[in-house]
Amino acid sequence: MKILAAFLSHALFSLVVGLAAAAFLGPEQFGRFALGLAAAGFVQILAFDWLRLSATRFYSQSVREQRPQMRAVLNAGFAWAAGVIAGVGALAIALLAPDDLRALGLAALAMTVLNGLFDFYAALARARFLDDVYVRLLLVKNLASLVLVVGAAYYTQSAAATLFAAAGALAISLVAARRTLRDPPVQQGELSREDVQEIARDCARYCAPIVLAASLYLAVPLLDRLWVAHRWGYAQSGYFSLAFDIGWRVLAAFGAALDVLLFQIAVRTNEKQGATHARVQVARNFGVVFAVLAPAALGLWLVAPGLQSVFAPAAFHGPFLEFFTLLLPGFFCLALASFGAQARFQIETQTAPLLVAALVAFAVNAIALGAPAPNYVGIAQSLAFACALAILLFWRGPSALMSATDFAKVAAATLLMGLALWPLRSMEPGVAALVVQMATGLAVYGACVASFDIAGLRATFVQAVKRALRA
Repeated sequence: MKILAAFLSHALFSLVVGLAAAAFLGPEQFGRFALGLAAAGFVQILAFDWLRLSATRFYSQSVREQRPQMRAVLNAGFAWAAGVIAGVGALAIALLAPDDLRALGLAALAMTVLNGLFDFYAALARARFLDDVYVRLLLVKNLASLVLVVGAAYYTQSAAATLFAAAGALAISLVAARRTLRDPPVQQGELSREDVQEIARDCARYCAPIVLAASLYLAVPLLDRLWVAHRWGYAQSGYFSLAFDIGWRVLAAFGAALDVLLFQIAVRTNEKQGATHARVQVARNFGVVFAVLAPAALGLWLVAPGLQSVFAPAAFHGPFLEFFTLLLPGFFCLALASFGAQARFQIETQTAPLLVAALVAFAVNAIALGAPAPNYVGIAQSLAFACALAILLFWRGPSALMSATDFAKVAAATLLMGLALWPLRSMEPGVAALVVQMATGLAVYGACVASFDIAGLRATFVQAVKRALRA
């Protein structure tokens, strides 16, 4: 529960910081800031995400003690990748970037390297179940971001300065956790060439399809933002970016918070009890993720006018709501694919289907290039992510990721919640209306969970409360 609370608070802080930055920067500068951030995320996935994936799948406390070569190879891999990215990136910016984008490019480059190291450290803490270290890492980053990023946006109204501030917040959090996550150095003779080759081969076989798939998923919104900016201007790209950031961050926060807990449990089950028990655990995990994401997505769609009124800066009203409602189905599909459906392929280390799904999504999203208006880009993106989810669910036949009974329970409870919220859509958008709507949705769906133990959520909650009381 501590990890879950920390991750959700991290997501909330990120949302607040993003909204404040949007308000102070305005649509055009925020559009540039969002493009720089998206570009940094894209390069980070390609260069550094294999470290996070390898740590969560192959590293643990027992591996740290019995096979220290694993961490040594991962550390060397980060140093090598960081050097290459920094050198090539700086050269490319100096030679190719327009004068007005060079500062933003350098900020994105710093963000790429530091965020790659941050995710690596967070994965190491998760793999060893170091809850306090993980919480401290997130907490320091949140507080530093709140001060530095919001301050930079307010005082400079510059996209580049704000992105540099975000990189600075990451650096502060890394310093705070570095000593705790340091492993004893590998002694001379303990790391042979064969060890390095074996570890690198295992990591590459497992990570390459996932990294390529994730980069394609990131490329979809990045290219869409670039296309909108090119066709309709940076302001339209800013509207699109804020709608994407708020909607995706909310659903991804739920999905990733669950993934932080559930995937590591599945890995440990596979390690200690074998593949059969791990598959059962993955199916349970998928049921939990679906039971959380389905009502969250429908609820966001029903309260979207209130979200715009309360959270979106006034300069974004109108286009924000239109983009948000069109992108939301895609957010749900992408979150369910990323944090639910793909886990079975990761546990089995058969990750090629993830790349196939991402390639299909990338190809389908290409219809956005012929969009006659910006809102059609949102439709194309949602369709692309829906196709990716369908491929993962029906790869080699329908996946037995949750029982028909559990699916029916989630669907019925989500429908009841929707029926309860529908009349409240006529309320004047504002804080009071949003509070009433959210409370009603939580009460109805929570009552269904309590009555029917949907996806085992009631039992999980009761056990967590008992553990907290004993502590």
